[in-house]
Parts: sequence; structure tokens; C-alpha cells
Amino acid sequence: MSIATLLRGNKEAKRYEDHPSYWDLRALKSDAQVKRIDDVYKVYKRIMFVSLCLTALLNIEYHEGKTIKVLKTDLWNEGIECATDVISMINNISNRKILFYGMDISHYVAAKAVNRLRYISAVQSSITHIPFRSSFFDAIFDLSTIDHVPHKYRKNIIKEYFRCLKPKGILLLIADTSNIYSRLAKTLPSKRISKLLAHSEDSLPEYPSIMRARVKEYFSIVQKGCVGLAYPVLKFLFSGRKSRVFKTLLNRIYVYKVLYSVGSSGILRKMSFLCRQYFLICRRK
Repeated sequence: MSIATLLRGNKEAKRYEDHPSYWDLRALKSDAQVKRIDDVYKVYKRIMFVSLCLTALLNIEYHEGKTIKVLKTDLWNEGIECATDVISMINNISNRKILFYGMDISHYVAAKAVNRLRYISAVQSSITHIPFRSSFFDAIFDLSTIDHVPHKYRKNIIKEYFRCLKPKGILLLIADTSNIYSRLAKTLPSKRISKLLAHSEDSLPEYPSIMRARVKEYFSIVQKGCVGLAYPVLKFLFSGRKSRVFKTLLNRIYVYKVLYSVGSSGILRKMSFLCRQYFLICRRK
């Protein structure tokens, strides 16, 4: 039986994507596929995430000789989609002493990440129950993990982040947003176009205002914004028969430099309806 058949047949996992077997199968499927990676976009995505992580780290109270403990709440980038690996780049460019901890719902993903990056400590667990003691971390990076968990569990996840962070610790939260494309995808008759415009099948996006309301109960928001400008448009243009033409024209480093410049400016706050994700940098109360 193929992995794709197992994924289609796993009704429990489809109904509740915070399930180890679902993500083990997804990871195995990703490893088995011959990927056609848009390398330049992957670099852009990696730099964008690393930039936000470094901004979050700068908000931590730091003194010479201090060791910063950081938890990354999923290891997909480090174990499977290695072109967007965040931890190794931060480890290479940061001038601060950082101890990296990781966790993932999938044992397979966690094992792959530890095998690649020997200096991280990782466990297999869900973010609904983080297996670390209270007030242990200086920073937690949730880079689009919470948006794969059903909405009813998200308040408890925020409480878990609050519990595990030290007083004045920093939380970086990136999540898929209900944007104009995801709303349009629900109304279009063409399933093919709808799939291209929508978020991934296991993502459960919501409005940023709802997430901010949850977070404000336990954290003060230091910085907020949007990321992934024009991602759905590029996804649409880089698929199908037309992809060869548009990749030649648009899959260039200067295009992503422009997108990054716009994304780093205040202009993006007024263009949130065109973005794939939003971010919150928060300080524990």
C-alpha cells in the first residue's frame, strides 16, 4: 500500500492533524517524492524566518556569559524541508551562546533533525503538552506550528508557552492567516485553482485579531506584522504548463529582494490581505 493511500485512508488523522501518525506519513511521503523545489523562494523564506527569529532574540534581556535557551516547536524545516532550516543559520550567525531545543509531533521528523544537527536536543511531543518544566526557556519559536492544531486547543497552547517561558521571555508566533486568497478559494468553482490559492490542506488559518486576543491574556505584544507577500500568486504562476515561463521571468533573486524590502517596511501592514501569514513577537508578562 502506498503512502498516499495511507494518508487518504487515515480518517482519524485527517480529522485531527495534531496526530503523530499523520505527520509521520506526511514526512515519509515528502522524503519519497522527487521534489521540484523553487530554490530561490526557499532561500527567501528562510531569510525571512531567520530575520524574525533574530529580532525576537534581540528582545531578550542579555548579559555577557548568559546562555539563552530556545525551543523550536516543530522541526520540519530542520528534518524534512532542509532548504528552509532556521536553527543552523541562527547558530552560525548569532554572536550569543544559544542552547537549542526542539520538539515535533512526528518521531520521524524529530529523529531526522537530530541526525542532521547534532547540537540540538529534541523530543517527540505535541505542543498541546510540552514536556519541559516551567520557566525553562528564554525564547520559544512557533514558526507556523499552532495553525496546524484545531482552534479549540490553541488557548491551552498559549498557556503552555506562557508556562515554559521565563518571566519576560520572548515568544515568536507565525501563523497562516485567513486572507483574500483563502476566502476566494472557497467560492471558486474550479477545484484546481482553489487548491492553488488556498493554504496547505493541513493548515487551519484564522484571523490575526483572534490570535492577538488569545495572546494578550498572557503576553504583551512587542511587534506584529505580516509575511509571505504575494506567495499565493507565485504559487499559482509557478504551477502547471505556464510555470516554465513564469519561473524564468520571476524566480529571480532580485524579485525576492523587492518582496523582502516591502515586507520589512511598514507598508506591509496595510497589505495584510495579500499576505500568507502574520507574526507576533510577544513578551511574557
